[in-house]
Amino acid sequence: MKVYITLSLSAFFWGGSAIAGKYALAVFIPSFVTFVRFFLAAAIIFILIDNKKQLLHINWVTHMRMLVTAVFGVTLCYYFYFNGLNISSAFNAGIIEATIPLITLLMASLSGMERVKPWQLLGLIVAYLGVAITISGGNWHSVQDSSYNYGDIMLLISTLCFGVYNVLIKKWHIPIPGMVRMFFLFFYGSLAFLPWVFIDAYHQVAFCYPGRGITLISIASIIFMSIGGLGAGLFIL
Repeated sequence: MKVYITLSLSAFFWGGSAIAGKYALAVFIPSFVTFVRFFLAAAIIFILIDNKKQLLHINWVTHMRMLVTAVFGVTLCYYFYFNGLNISSAFNAGIIEATIPLITLLMASLSGMERVKPWQLLGLIVAYLGVAITISGGNWHSVQDSSYNYGDIMLLISTLCFGVYNVLIKKWHIPIPGMVRMFFLFFYGSLAFLPWVFIDAYHQVAFCYPGRGITLISIASIIFMSIGGLGAGLFIL
């Protein structure tokens, strides 16, 4: 029963993040939303870690592995995710993101870490047929004419990045406590967003769209995504 509750809460937080993301992106530019979400999550985790000295006793190899996994699992994944969500729908995002376990299985199989069973391969094919229908809107001519939603393509790329992250995490077996691992994941991931933030700051007058005032729901949405992502991560750990 505990497993089902854990999975249900995790699905709630991840699914709710897509809806919250649409509210946040209605006011703030994607780079600001993404950076604040993960930097705030890292700050919350830092506060929750009891023994902060353990953060100092990590070798450079582990730091480098955490940096690489953070770039794939946070920076690249959510760069494409929030840019895609900005021009797609929360529904499409939920459908496409639900294929992450399947793309992870496929990548693990290609890297020799897992063996895909026939029924798993069938599920993979059916799932990506569903993704193809979602991206094309059920109109196959849109694929030929390149008139499909580029937001959905970016969402699909984000799942590939997260699949790489999942494979790396399983392959490397990073030997640090879960909370510490999450802190470095979010911290390094948010730091890697800074070039994107600075570039947008150079081209934009502010971190919110012109003519759109900051609303309570837009701020609450970012906080929900920060706490929700943290909550989902803790349930998975």
